[in-house]
Amino acid sequence: MHSFADALNLIDYSKAEFNVLKVEYARSTEHKKITIDLPAKIKNFLENLRSSLDFCTHNLYEKFGDHTNPPKIIYFPYAWMGATEKEFVKKVEICLPGIQSSRPDILALLNSYQYYYSPANAWLPQFMELTNGSNHTKLTLQTVNDVEQLEIDPGVAATRLFIRGGGVIDMGANAAIRSKYGSISGEQSINLGSSMLKNIQGNIKGEMNMHTAIFFESNNEEVIFFLESVLERVSSISNDLASVH
Repeated sequence: MHSFADALNLIDYSKAEFNVLKVEYARSTEHKKITIDLPAKIKNFLENLRSSLDFCTHNLYEKFGDHTNPPKIIYFPYAWMGATEKEFVKKVEICLPGIQSSRPDILALLNSYQYYYSPANAWLPQFMELTNGSNHTKLTLQTVNDVEQLEIDPGVAATRLFIRGGGVIDMGANAAIRSKYGSISGEQSINLGSSMLKNIQGNIKGEMNMHTAIFFESNNEEVIFFLESVLERVSSISNDLASVH
């Protein structure tokens, strides 16, 4: 049986592999051609991270599950896009029988990672779909225009930035949103909820950076940023689960 230590060792291994992937990714974007090994390396990287979650799940079952009728397959439970919380709980009972009754706190923890719990969790079903056995890691090259700097001069009115449909603004470690009265900075996510507002007031000036990037065909996420995000979040979940007593 794999232990929590095995799960965390896989995380450490994946962190080293991510540095190798970044070099391969940079080579592909520089030459505007996806190297022959990149899709396989990405697939292996993602599968190792999923294995880390599965190892943690095995340990949770061994410690707290009902062993009267062991499941044929034990795996990290997740809600596919469109699934309800009720459907997720049923899935937990299948792959982790007994957890709901013996440790409702663990069920609550697992529930907190699901896509319906927070918009910031949308990565989980995307990640899981990429690691399903029948799926291939299909990649596409795209030309991207990034806004390196955006200035909004509101004139007389207050500055307002609206994004239709809401969503999440993910900020990197060196990013900042500044105004006359204060700033938001540092690595964090800003949940925009379900806003339906749609316009920017004020004069806009921006600096654009055009570059080549590689995206997953299935979810149109930029590969290198998605992989980095998944690594951080799987690491966080694995450490959470390893700390359960």
